Amino acid sequence: MLKIPEHISTIYEAGLFAQGISVALKNEYKKWLHYYFDFCRAVAHFLNTLIYLKNKSEQLSICAITLR
Repeated sequence: MLKIPEHISTIYEAGLFAQGISVALKNEYKKWLHYYFDFCRAVAHFLNTLIYLKNKSEQLSICAITLR
């Protein structure tokens, strides 16, 4: 799991307090925040891979046209 940046953790804790979330549930909410960060990282990796593959495909197309 990714480490939650300190400034985000502080803001998140303040939001939980403002919403009146009980202390017993804070760990559950924090666990879901970790899951969210991991999900965002996975999506970013997936999108970066798609961009990389698209660029490679375009490069191969240019090479194929050049070789004709």
